[in-house]
Amino acid sequence: MVLLRDTALKAPDPALSSLWQVMIPFANGKAVLFAESVTLTWTKVPAEARFADGKHQYYPGFAELDGITITFYETHDHKVGNWLQEWQRLVYDSESGIYGYPAKYKQDITVNLFSKFSKSPAKIVTYNRCWPTDKGPYELNYSEETGRITIQAQFATDKVK
Repeated sequence: MVLLRDTALKAPDPALSSLWQVMIPFANGKAVLFAESVTLTWTKVPAEARFADGKHQYYPGFAELDGITITFYETHDHKVGNWLQEWQRLVYDSESGIYGYPAKYKQDITVNLFSKFSKSPAKIVTYNRCWPTDKGPYELNYSEETGRITIQAQFATDKVK
C-alpha cells in the first residue's frame, strides 16, 4: 500500500505525552502534588506452556497488573515526602509492627490524558485500590544549583479501568 499525500494529511494528530494530570484524592489538604512523570501499566495475560501431544501448547496464564510509578516534585517544606510516609504508615507502622486495614489505606489514583484540542480529558485511566509500596531515595548533589528534588514512588493496584 502506498501512503498518498491526501491520506497522510487526514491522519489524526498523535497523542502528546505532556498533556496529563494525576489526581490522588487522598492527598487533598495534605500536599500539593506536581508529578514529573507517570508510568502507566496495563493488565497483561502471559502465555503459559503446557506439554501435550508431544509438543508445547500455549494457554493464557493468570492475569497480572504491575503497579504504577509516579515521580513527584518535592516541595520546599517537604510535604510530599511527609505525605507519602504518612500513607505508608497506614499500610505498615514500623514502630508498632502493625499492618493497617486495607479500607483505610487503599485509594484510587486517576490519570487524565488530554487532547491539545479540548479542555476535558480525552481518556481517563483509573487505578483502583492503590497503596504505596516503595518511596525512592532523595538524590542530593551540589552540581546543580537549581536542581529539583524528586521522589519516585511505586504503587500497587488491584485493578485498572
